[in-house]
Order: sequence, then C-alpha cells, then structure tokens
Amino acid sequence: IGFVMYLLRLLLRMAEEQIDRIPEYKLKNEDDFQNFDTGQNWNWDFVLVTQVKPEGFQPDNPTQRKFTMLRIVKAINQAHLETCQFKSQDWKQIIIKIRASAKRLKEQADKLNMRLKLDEKEVKRRLNDGLPDPAQPGEWLIYPRKDGWFYNGVEMNTAIRDTELQCPYQYYEYAYG
Repeated sequence: IGFVMYLLRLLLRMAEEQIDRIPEYKLKNEDDFQNFDTGQNWNWDFVLVTQVKPEGFQPDNPTQRKFTMLRIVKAINQAHLETCQFKSQDWKQIIIKIRASAKRLKEQADKLNMRLKLDEKEVKRRLNDGLPDPAQPGEWLIYPRKDGWFYNGVEMNTAIRDTELQCPYQYYEYAYG
C-alpha cells in the first residue's frame, strides 16, 4: 500500500509540473468579479421569462399585438441596457436577461447622491491630492494629506501617520464616503 501511495504522489507531482508549463491552465491572480474594467460578465439585474408561442399564433388582444417580444427588446436596448436572449433547454420558454453596465450604474448612483464604498486606491489618491477650491484659486476645500505641497508659499507636511500605532486601520481603510 505504501508503494502505491508513493506512486500516486509521484504521478500527481508530474501532472502538476505539466499543468504549470501550459499557460491556459495556470490560475490567474486577478479577480474578475472585483474588476469593473473587464466588464460585468457575472451579474444580471432582471430576467424576463415568457412562453414560446406555437407556429401561426395570432394574438387576440390589441396590447399583445402592440407589445411584441421584438419591440420590448428594442425598447430595452434603446434605454442603454444590455440584454441576452436564449431559449430554455426544452425550447418551451424564452429567457431575456437584462442588466445595466457598470458605467450606467455609477452615473445613476452619482445622480442619486448614493453613498458607496470607494476603491482603496481611489481613496488614497483623493486624500493625497486634496480638493482645491474652484471659487478661490490657491485655497483648498480639503487639504492634501501628503508631504511637500505648498500653501501661500510655505511647504506643508500633512501626511497622515500613526507613529504610536494607536489605530489598527490605515487611513485609507475608512472607505465609506
């Protein structure tokens, strides 16, 4: 039994070495579910399901004649929403998946003034750069939190430091606006 276990381990090690040489099989460190730049290939916001009508079906209702599936999908696409249509496995239903793009969701959240968790890199950048006052040149609405910037000709050193280790969190970990 010990010899068989040894051979199995050796076989597994050989297989791992072969897999590591093939780039398609290597694991990626990037998490596509956190990266909005790669697109929203994992999230659908709404799903419509309807029955497949038999061949030669004539709607008896003027509303059914007016709002065909083609017209509904065109209206959804004209609203700048993404759709994906397909038939069920038994071909008895039509499924339409609907979602808003990440860009559209961000724009709508901005219009509604929603408070969302910010990206850690974005929080660091905003804190370091500060926010100049557009109405008064040379003044700041939010002072930069970095060393080496100038205010009225004087060099300022306002980087955030916890020299006495009083806080278990970094300054950028308070990521809610």
